[in-house]
Amino acid sequence: MLPLRPGLVTLLTAFATGCGGTDSIDPYEPKGCVAIEERANCTVTLPENGDSSGSKWKAIADAICTSTCTRVDQLYIHDAQGLGSLRQLKLELIRSARFLQVSSSRQLRDLDGLQNLGEVDELRIFGNHPEFTLRGFAVKRSLGSDNLFGGVRVSDLSAESLAPLDSLEEVSTLVIRNIGGLKVLSGFDNLRVGRRVSIEDNPDLEEVTGFNSIERLTSPDSTAGLDVGPNPKLVSLGGFATLKHSDSIRIGSNPMLDECKVRQKFRNVLTFDFQLGDNGPCR
Repeated sequence: MLPLRPGLVTLLTAFATGCGGTDSIDPYEPKGCVAIEERANCTVTLPENGDSSGSKWKAIADAICTSTCTRVDQLYIHDAQGLGSLRQLKLELIRSARFLQVSSSRQLRDLDGLQNLGEVDELRIFGNHPEFTLRGFAVKRSLGSDNLFGGVRVSDLSAESLAPLDSLEEVSTLVIRNIGGLKVLSGFDNLRVGRRVSIEDNPDLEEVTGFNSIERLTSPDSTAGLDVGPNPKLVSLGGFATLKHSDSIRIGSNPMLDECKVRQKFRNVLTFDFQLGDNGPCR
């Protein structure tokens, strides 16, 4: 992975799906995709003066070459000073991506502009505006690839609900970490295929429900499973009503969680590695 530099939007190795030659590119976007086909990468430094309209943002949208491409390889939106909306980057036609990271862009409040992104091998979202939400999230599949463990990682934001993630149907790994203000983790009932689900370091989380369509958390190398903890206020671990087979179940460092109820809940799940520890006393 290339090192990230402050204030960059980087698009690497865009696939030519949906990108024709110069004849297919309208005058509004001069040679955008042709430039990607001719070069290995396309890097644009975002303006730092907060100008979110006018020719600067139009030039950026043209330069990152996504307006007539439906699939990209790697797209980093990191420390994008002055970027208030992903719509300014004209990403609406992207349907799939190999790797997407949206991080440390302190003026960015949501994912509006990525509603058509239905498949991404790996997606990471963290460290954006303090009131950042997942509005605009519409990914259904995130299953990794040959050299990406893949999945969806959401961390370091404040949210009372993660409802936009309900679009997920298939995901190799789902990590929900350090979500402030999240008291009840619910939904995810469209999620049918998974390898690992990790719920950790959520300071306000009291209850987990949902995840009621997953039957297996397994992988060929037996490294899949369910991880819950640490979550200092977690009192109730529900959901996962259909889970039948998990390579591992590791639930620990949840001091308010009744460990006996957890043991009882997962007693019929076939697993090779069942670990409980540092949870609350039996009540």
